[in-house]
Amino acid sequence: MNPPDDIDPKIRFYTVRANAEPENPEAFIGLGNALHDAGSYEQAVRCFKKALALDPGKASAYTGLGNALLEIKNNDDAVIAYKNALSICPDMVEAHTNLGLALSAKNENQKAIESFDRALKLAPSNTRIHINLGNTYMYMDLLDKAVECYKNAVSIDPYNLEACNNLATALKEQKLPNEALTWHDRSIEVSPGYPEAHFNRALTLLLLGDFKEGWKEHEWRWSKKDYLIHRRDFSRPQWDGSDVHGKTILLHAEQGYGDTIQFIRYAPLVARMGAKVIVECQPALAQLLKNTEGVSSVLQKGERIPDFDMHCPILSLPFAFKTDLSTIPVNIPYVKAPEETISRWGKIIGAGKNRLKVGISWAGNPDHRNDRNRSCGFGAISRLMEMQGMDFYSLQVLNKGGGIHPKLIDRTEEINNFEDTAGLINNLDLVVTVDTAIAHLAGAMNKEVWLMLPYVPDWRWLLAREDSPWYPSMRIFRQAKPKDWGTVVERVGHSLSSIKK
Repeated sequence: MNPPDDIDPKIRFYTVRANAEPENPEAFIGLGNALHDAGSYEQAVRCFKKALALDPGKASAYTGLGNALLEIKNNDDAVIAYKNALSICPDMVEAHTNLGLALSAKNENQKAIESFDRALKLAPSNTRIHINLGNTYMYMDLLDKAVECYKNAVSIDPYNLEACNNLATALKEQKLPNEALTWHDRSIEVSPGYPEAHFNRALTLLLLGDFKEGWKEHEWRWSKKDYLIHRRDFSRPQWDGSDVHGKTILLHAEQGYGDTIQFIRYAPLVARMGAKVIVECQPALAQLLKNTEGVSSVLQKGERIPDFDMHCPILSLPFAFKTDLSTIPVNIPYVKAPEETISRWGKIIGAGKNRLKVGISWAGNPDHRNDRNRSCGFGAISRLMEMQGMDFYSLQVLNKGGGIHPKLIDRTEEINNFEDTAGLINNLDLVVTVDTAIAHLAGAMNKEVWLMLPYVPDWRWLLAREDSPWYPSMRIFRQAKPKDWGTVVERVGHSLSSIKK
């Protein structure tokens, strides 16, 4: 049977060849590679298996099979395929390299490093292997080794886009943001339209407090593949800060709860410019944000959106307002729970007790790309439970991670949304938290909040300072070295002991 006329030329060629030579394994290997290149991975798997049925001694068929299995995330079988290839051809660089990728995908990072090292002994000038090895060290938070690998890659190919970009990211994670900027700039020099380089440069600039350039670069996020899920293809234009008097504007959430809470502060400013403001946000925030000054209506994501004249993603509002460090809106509190909610939670927790009431949160969203660094876990923060003269209330609704202690008061089963959380926080004296939405909520309510941060924080917390320009009621406790939550909690405990009621 002849292939269709509109098929990829390579697939057409090898399909004809395989039909003509059904006993030739090379024909099926060629077809498998062509299908792989076209993204037809399941079909490619079948072709490589056919080739191996014809000749089990074909190392290239095992490698091709492994490559296709890796694409469909069948990492276990991919490892087996690569090992079979190497049993036939021990010096096959591609098999060693991709075995490393499959092992890394299985989180068997030490074995992955061994595979990449074997590949580099065979091909020491292969930039791709140096980058893969660096990526694995990054996953393991071995930043010095990651930087070394990326520098090896750029010494071989000074304008390798991925190596330059990854080196910049690793240097930023080492808390060397100015050095990182050099490599962000090199990445953009190599490929001026590369969204990841612009976006990563934005995060570094914002971390350094360079908001003018940082917000502009931050708009490149909309060109990144992993942001397509957040992109809204509205027919109306995005607001750029121009005159909005008499217009209806839709402000829509795009990322996490904390982002929405942080930047909803701009809604009253837009309203004061004469606009009718509609907010679309996550369902768990909708009830709370209905009380925001200047907001005409609040919609949950998925509800029908009424007519509007223009829109603005909520994280683009600082760019529209040309916000710098000296012009951050701090009309706080800008988030408030209704009095009846505050009263109800006061009764639940016994608001009249003459003891210091401290709310704690120790973990963020486990799906967050940096959660392994920003969450301390209950084990670290539980040391505070031993302090006398105070009560500790859990604010950890999800991802509790073993958060059980005789002295931890947990009424979170009665929390249905962020309005409830705000009602609970309003009845506390202090909130101690890692970098989660709880920190933003407490700060937006003007509740005293102590924020515990990893060695390299998210951009919004800047560097070195113990306060936040976003939240006047916030005090920051930073790690002095990576992963050292123990010292941070110890400092928090010492500070707590000085403010006991």
